[in-house]
Amino acid sequence: RPARVRLAAVAAIAALIAAITARVIDSQDLLGAAFAVVTVLLAIAAATILRRVVVSATRVDFRTILGAISVFTLIGLLFAFLYFAFSRWTHTEFFTGVPDARSSDYLFFSYTTLTTTGYGDLVPHQLLPRLLAIGTGFSGILLTALLAAITVRAMQAATEHNKS
Repeated sequence: RPARVRLAAVAAIAALIAAITARVIDSQDLLGAAFAVVTVLLAIAAATILRRVVVSATRVDFRTILGAISVFTLIGLLFAFLYFAFSRWTHTEFFTGVPDARSSDYLFFSYTTLTTTGYGDLVPHQLLPRLLAIGTGFSGILLTALLAAITVRAMQAATEHNKS
């Protein structure tokens, strides 16, 4: 595990250096690559927390709930960073009618799609962003269902334990 942590730290530092360099030399492609690296790190972190804290829980406690909230937060950030990286790589507008989307727009869109709220004020402009948005919505639905199932399982285990 220490080797994985070191690798993640190196990747995070590389992403930071790439982002700073992209800002200095005004390279949208490099900035997109930096965000892609962070997206991969967020995916790994979310999967690790989900596996170690949430799925392996035998009872629902503060740690389990905090783990679930952390996973949901990381997934939202992951998709926001993925949208941002895509927009920088393609050099096109990500949202219809929003040529210069801010990072807050990507975060807002990611979380409203993840929670399936979808206000409709930001709409993906191209096919691939629309497919990513569908993936975000399905991820939110699946994550909610998974967390509900884990909670029910843990409560059933606690009830059976109390009966014996």
